Amino acid sequence: MDMGAGGFALKLFGNPRLVGPDGSDRTPRLKKAFCLLAYLALQPNGQARRERLIGLFWGDRGQAQAQGSLRHALLELRQSLDDQADDLLTADRLSVRLDIRALAVDALEMDRLLAVGAVEAVLQASAGWAGELFDGVGSAGTAFDHWLAAERASRQATILRVLEEAVTEAERSERDRDVEALAQALLRVDPAHERGHRVLIDLHARKGAVGAALRQFEQCCKALAHALDIEPSAELRSHIDALRRGEASPSSPTRAIPHRTPVVAVFVQPAIGPPELVRDLSQLLEDELVTALSRYRTFSTRLIASPEQAAEAGPYLLRIGLRHDGTACRYGLRLCDTATNLQHLVEVLAFPSAADLASVLPDLTSFAHRVDHVVRTARIPQLGETAEAYDLWLAGDRMVETFSSEAFDAAIPLLNRAAAADPGFARPLSGLASIELSRQQLVPGSRCDPETFAHATRLARDAIAIDPWDSHGHIIAAWAYLRQRMPEQARRHFEQGRALNPDDPMTLIACAEGLAHLGSIDDAIRCGERALEIHPAPPPYFYWYLAVACTHAGAYERALTLTRLGPDTVPELVAWRAVALASSGRATEARSAGEEFFRRLGRTWGGEEPFTRERALCWLDEVVLIPDEARRRQFVDAVSRITSSRDGPVSYRHPQRTMNPILLR
Repeated sequence: MDMGAGGFALKLFGNPRLVGPDGSDRTPRLKKAFCLLAYLALQPNGQARRERLIGLFWGDRGQAQAQGSLRHALLELRQSLDDQADDLLTADRLSVRLDIRALAVDALEMDRLLAVGAVEAVLQASAGWAGELFDGVGSAGTAFDHWLAAERASRQATILRVLEEAVTEAERSERDRDVEALAQALLRVDPAHERGHRVLIDLHARKGAVGAALRQFEQCCKALAHALDIEPSAELRSHIDALRRGEASPSSPTRAIPHRTPVVAVFVQPAIGPPELVRDLSQLLEDELVTALSRYRTFSTRLIASPEQAAEAGPYLLRIGLRHDGTACRYGLRLCDTATNLQHLVEVLAFPSAADLASVLPDLTSFAHRVDHVVRTARIPQLGETAEAYDLWLAGDRMVETFSSEAFDAAIPLLNRAAAADPGFARPLSGLASIELSRQQLVPGSRCDPETFAHATRLARDAIAIDPWDSHGHIIAAWAYLRQRMPEQARRHFEQGRALNPDDPMTLIACAEGLAHLGSIDDAIRCGERALEIHPAPPPYFYWYLAVACTHAGAYERALTLTRLGPDTVPELVAWRAVALASSGRATEARSAGEEFFRRLGRTWGGEEPFTRERALCWLDEVVLIPDEARRRQFVDAVSRITSSRDGPVSYRHPQRTMNPILLR
């Protein structure tokens, strides 16, 4: 590995160590100091908040002791970096930063090569996979261990995905030499990767080397048995049987083997109560719960006929059952470990005899997320702490949904406590980032300096690093990039969030406004209408976000209907209503809405300078998330002309609008 500009190299795969400019081993003596160095090296811009580092490594200590431990670890790092410490490592009262531009890090070089995507680059990246990330380094604390487990899983999933794509492309081009090298790289990263074995089996068969193909199959059997305690797929076994009989079709296309995820076996206990009351209700609740569970990619769900089948299905058993005594219903849910019968989650939902399904659905969705969190973190010895963190986050998240400054102030300590209680839980961090990104919209005249947006982006990236499968982190990262006028990065995270959780209404409604601002109008409307359709009780901001998308689309009447249902705490929404009225030819109503917009801003103005309409329009230009300068100015100018013009309606139309009216209700 080449040395960085500062002469130091950090090796994180295989035998982790810090190498000095003279080739000597400069690895810090303290394990936590070295782990801290590795963590910083893998953060965006090499930077992390002090409280985040304390939570990762010394969360079980008092604040004063933890801060002292952090200072001691930083001193140890400075000694390892010797006379270049001041250039490579900086710290202030809020954060610690490592200059990753002056340090060669093998993991970052691997990321760069994988991003290139060419066969040579992918093979070079896979050659650097000399074992798991930080292989052989003992525990540095529970929270760091969970972060490391997520980082390992994410990096392995990324390199396997890129290798699989490269194999597919090489097969399509019939470049057998590349196919063989890529398949061997797949098996170096994951010896139990069935598709890698299948590719090599077919290569041997095409060359007439049936014995070599069968030996490769034997290696596949051993690897799967050792790593996963399973046999090869029925398809591959059938393929080998045909090969032994001389009937195989070696050129038949190989099928990508999906990553195996834990299975949650669901057993529905017979409902107790009058059959005419419980039969349909039990089936309905079962369908809704299984639908909620299916939104998560962390695990798969399988219905079983008896609890005895659970051990064969997977590591988790979820028992559900309905009891109806004639006056009220009780719906019990219990998640346990199939091997030990250890109980992870227990919940009982109570509701009236005539159940209002809309009131029960949020509880089922909440429980499904708890199941997802248990499977992701697998923190069996600390379930009480995990449950506490989830409850704190949920309370804070519900406050954030009301979209008011007072609610934000009340939510922040809850989210901070949730993050401290469970550093392996990503959503408190993305929630804090959301508040930082949104506060300017609620306090007219307030300014957000670039550091605020950068800090919110770091929080969102921290959340993604903890849990790359959670769509919420990607959505908040997308908002952060929109606030910084970085459309391509924002679009990428909106798309990632939707791909990860396509049936989550919160994800879809965020994509509705975000994609509309980015110009993907039809896609935005689909997301927003679907979000309203599947959410049992949409919060007011759902209507705000879809109203914005409909205004972009030129569907002004639909937008006006939605703005009346949106939150009355957001001045920006009044501006969108005024523009929709003006664009639909209702000049008098538009003028009234425009005046209301300025009156509201004047009453709640929080800027350092006195309120004027010019300053109000400057504030609006900052908070509206349209990244394209011309389109944003068009919108702000429309708001300005609404109250100054007496010549007729003012129009705001998306310059490339291609809205399909069938998408609108």
